[in-house]
Order: sequence, then C-alpha cells, then structure tokens
Amino acid sequence: MSSALLKACLSSMRDALIVMDDKGCVNYWNPKATEQFGYTASEARGRYLHNLIVPSAYRHRYEAAKVEFNRYGTGRAVNKTVELEGLRRNGDVFPIELTLSSFQDDGRWFCVGVIRDLSEYSAVRNRPSEQEVLEQALSGINLLRVYGKPLEETLSAALPHLLSLCSGSAPQCSIYSMNRAGVFLLRATSDAEAAPGALQASISLHESPWGADAEVADIQAMLIPEAPIAQSPDGAGQTCAVWLPMFGKKQRLQGLIKFAAVEPPDGNTKFLNALQQLANSVSALIERYNLFQQNHRLRNIIEHNPVAITITDPQGVFEYVNKQFCQVTGYSRQEVIGQTPRLLSSGQTPPELYRQLWTTITQGEEWRGEICNRRKNGELFWESEIIWPVFEEGEIVNFVALKEDVTEVKQQKSQLETLATHDLLTGLPNEQLLRDRLEQALANAERDGDSRVMCVIDIKQMRLINESMGLSIGDGLLKELALRLKDVFRKADTLARLSGDAFAIVCCASNKQAIIDRVAAFCNEPFITPAADIRIDIYSGMVEIPAHGRDAETLLRRVTAAVHQGKSKEDFNTVFYTEALDSGALRTVSLTNDLRDALAQDQFRIWYQPKVNIRTGAVTGAEALIRWQHPQRGLVSPLEFIGLAESSGLIVEIGRWVIQEVIRQI
Repeated sequence: MSSALLKACLSSMRDALIVMDDKGCVNYWNPKATEQFGYTASEARGRYLHNLIVPSAYRHRYEAAKVEFNRYGTGRAVNKTVELEGLRRNGDVFPIELTLSSFQDDGRWFCVGVIRDLSEYSAVRNRPSEQEVLEQALSGINLLRVYGKPLEETLSAALPHLLSLCSGSAPQCSIYSMNRAGVFLLRATSDAEAAPGALQASISLHESPWGADAEVADIQAMLIPEAPIAQSPDGAGQTCAVWLPMFGKKQRLQGLIKFAAVEPPDGNTKFLNALQQLANSVSALIERYNLFQQNHRLRNIIEHNPVAITITDPQGVFEYVNKQFCQVTGYSRQEVIGQTPRLLSSGQTPPELYRQLWTTITQGEEWRGEICNRRKNGELFWESEIIWPVFEEGEIVNFVALKEDVTEVKQQKSQLETLATHDLLTGLPNEQLLRDRLEQALANAERDGDSRVMCVIDIKQMRLINESMGLSIGDGLLKELALRLKDVFRKADTLARLSGDAFAIVCCASNKQAIIDRVAAFCNEPFITPAADIRIDIYSGMVEIPAHGRDAETLLRRVTAAVHQGKSKEDFNTVFYTEALDSGALRTVSLTNDLRDALAQDQFRIWYQPKVNIRTGAVTGAEALIRWQHPQRGLVSPLEFIGLAESSGLIVEIGRWVIQEVIRQI
C-alpha cells in the first residue's frame, strides 16, 4: 500500500489515531484527534502525550504504565480496549474508549492508540428508559407539597413531570379542574406565551373532544392529530393534542389535562396509558390538596371557635386546646398540654360529680353539665361542658370537650332571680320568696314537728311621713328599719318586705313573747333622718305555723286580718290570730258588697232626732240620721257601715243622697 493511500485511510478514520514513541512523545496525530482534543497535528507532534490529553487524575497510572511499556512493550492496557477519560484543549474532561497496540522499530517500542469519543454514546447509554421516566415523573408528582401553597402553584410544579414523557419541539401542557357548576377552570399551563389572565379561563365539557353528551364512564384518554411536523424530513410526521380525564374517588370526573404539540412515539396505546397514569397521579394530588384544605379549614374552625375546645387522651391528659380555651382560663397552650383537667380544679365542684362524669364518658356515653373551675389568676368561673369519647376500631382514643363560659349568664340569672324574689329598696325577700319560705316551714313542721310563727308589722304613720317629708325620707326610714330587723333576728329567720310599709318575720315559736318584746324595743328607738328624728308606731299581727294554716295563702290572709285588727288599737299591741277574726272579716267583706247595692235598692232611711231647748223644752230643730235597713240583716248600725263607706269610697255618694232626701222630705 502506498504511503499516500495509507495516509488517506488514517485521515478518514472515525476515531482519533495517535502514535507515541518510547519517550512518550507524539509521533503521529490524525485529523480526528484534532477534532476530539482541539490540538492540530503540528501542535501535538513532539510533545509529551500526558501533557496534552491525560487528565490529572489519570497521570500517575499513565506514568507507571509507560515504564512497563518501555521495558517490555507490553502493559495492562496493551492489546485491550478500556474506557477512560480524556482531556480537551479547553479543559473539558470527556469519556473515551481507548484501544492500544504496540510495535517495535529499530529496537524502540512504539504505541498506537485508537481513541473514540463516548460522549454521545454515554448520553444514550445513561438515558433512562420510558418506564424509568414514568416512575420518576410519578414519584415527583407524589412528592409535591400540597400545604402552604395555592392550588395553581402546586399544579404548576407538576407540569415538568407531566411533560417529561412528551417528545416534540415545544410540547405544552394545561391542567383544568372542575368546579361545582361542572365548568373546567384552567389552573396551570406551561405555555409561556399565555396571557397573564389566562388562569381561571374556563371550558365546558361540550367544548372538549368528548362532547356534552358523553357519559363520564366512557371518557378515556384521547389523541387528536394536529398539523404536520415541519421539521420532519419526509413530512409524514404530525403533532397531536392529547386530552386526559382526571377521575377522583368513586370515578367522579374532577378535571382534564390537555397536551398540545406532542409527537407521540410508536405504540400510542402504551403512550396514552403512561400519560393516564400521570393524570391519575395529578388527580390524587388535587384530592390531597382538597383534603389538606378541608383539614386546614376544620382546624381553623376549631382553633378560632368562640367555644373552648379540648382534646385529651384516654387518661384525660390534654393533647390539644384551642385559642378560646387559653383566653378563658388564662393558661397558655404550653402550660396546659400534658396536664389534666385538675389544673383548673376550684374545689367547689362535688367529687361525686367528677366520678359520675368519668363513669359516663369511659362507658362510651356523652356527658353534659356545669362545672365551677378556677382561672390562672385564681378567679372562679362556671363552664357548661359537653364531653364525648372518640372511638377507633372499637377503642376509646380521645375525649373531646366543648366548654362555654357561662359565668356571666349565671350571674345575670342570679340577678334576675334576685330581682324576682327580693325587694329592690331593702334587699329583703319579697312576698313571692316569703311564700316559698312559708311552704318550706310548713314542710319542716310536718316532718319534724317544729312549729314556727309569722309576725307582720305595719308602720302606722308611713303615709304621713311620705307626704310631709318626702319619699326619700320615707325610703331611708324603711331601709333603716330593715337593717334593725336583721340585727334583731337570726340569720335562720326569714325577713321579708310585703308591701310599702309592711314587713314579715318567720321565726322559731319557742318564745312568742320574746319576739314581741324585740319588735317593741326597736320601735321605741327614734329613726334619725336628715329632716328630723322620727318615732314610729307599729301595728302587728301574728300567726302560728302550722296551727293557723296549712298553706302560705291561708297564713298570709290570717296574719293580715290580725294586723288590721291591731290598727283599731291606740297603743302598740300584737294581735294574735283567732278564728273570730275570720268571721269578722267575712262579715266586713259581705257588708261592703251589700253596701254597694244599698243606694240602688233604696235601703237607706232618714231618721230625725229633735233638738230641744233644755230651758224652755221647746223643739228648736232636728238632726238627720242615716240608717240602713238591710233586707236580711235588718237594721244595721252606722257604727258598722259608716267606716266601710269611708274605706270603700261610697261615703260621698251616700252623703249626697242624705242631703237630697232631707230636702225632698222637707
């Protein structure tokens, strides 16, 4: 073979060919070596090879091999093919395949190296398989975080994974999610040219390839041919649009994925199945996002609930308390977690209630009730609580409690009860509460045989004091009287204000005279007011319990009758109830009713009493006297009915009738 032909063959080799002498200098350097390493033949010839193409990491191995080669013309790599790394002129290190052989000329050893650039081969060899790409994409989507980010941002992070299976010059991917109205809203797109307001753009099902009449169960991945691929050499290829459904739980259609400008590989079914797996993964991602959002909303509802909420373990140790609990109790969450409800114990709740509560919830039932607890600052407060167990696989794993601070409600209720049962001026029980205390006294008397008495006192000149000195003076006197009564009687006794100037005392009947003496004693002491020092006179009546009545109504009626009887006495004296008071009261009521009919039925008569001059014996005039001729009672004395007429207001009409009748008769 001629040298020219040999040179042409060496120059046209696909691989670099380098010849090195026994000193390690380059003797021959073909054009492919120039292409691979960046040195021209003239630059490389005569230079040490290790300074040109051997990376620093391999130079110690190169020096050892060169010594062995110079001695024997052999070495570990001679007549073998090995994979190493080469060094380009620009400093890049790249993979190479090296085949070495040797020959001897004039007693000197020469080495011939054939070097192939493996950069492209390595890229192809290291390229993952379609299955590996799919698995990496699925793993990437599954590892995406769904918390702390908007859904659009999460789905945008999934786009590179979706596009990893697609080939083409510029494939695009868009993700749509379906809202409650059945409209698909654009949530994420890889189209860099999309308008800023493109997100939330919508499509309906009839705008999709399946059409509005498609049954959800029949919707499957669909590949639709698009324009031919311009760069395809034979013009036969074409791009495709791929539509993929996303199904959630129970095969509910919850979104669509659209790929555009995709070049599907051979075997469309396998390609579509792989994309559908990615779509299912995105669907699971959306469900994870929705579940997180739902849990996040629920946690916010619990955390910011206006009712205190606590969660404990089966032993009652706090695992969670919400913000309202901390505000109500004054404890921070860190101070409470790991503690038990004993932290709030006030010592005011009976132990029996706690035992009943614990028994109820540990038996799997709900407990409701009110408990008095203590805040961190020591203040007592009332909570209305609902506590129930939470089960997992038949076992109690937690107890949940809803706690509402009802302290203010109970205070208001107590105030309303006080207003309903107590006198605003004196703070004493009113008639309503007195009736309840009387019923209790009757029940105790029937059970224990213990008798009591009720004494009612009425201030004689109260009306005069109010009219002459003013209501404020009268109110002050009533307050002072209430305080004196409290000082005189025991706490076990009941003091009450019946009406404007009437007070009642229910106390032990062991010594009725002592009660009378105590009342008389404080009545004799003057009441000091800004207007004057006032002494008061009192009417009083007394009944025995239960001797004078078996119910509160009867006792009050009879003690009132005794008080009215006492008004007829000039000095202080307590009137004890007798049955005669009842009969007299009944007669008074009956006469008062009959008196109203007397005028209309012409039952009154005029009697004249002459006026006689005692010296001469001559009649000088006459005094007209009224008499009442009752149809059943006969002649009723004026002493009986004149007082009734005055108290009932009929006295004016009766007086007018007397004048008119006398004039008529004259």
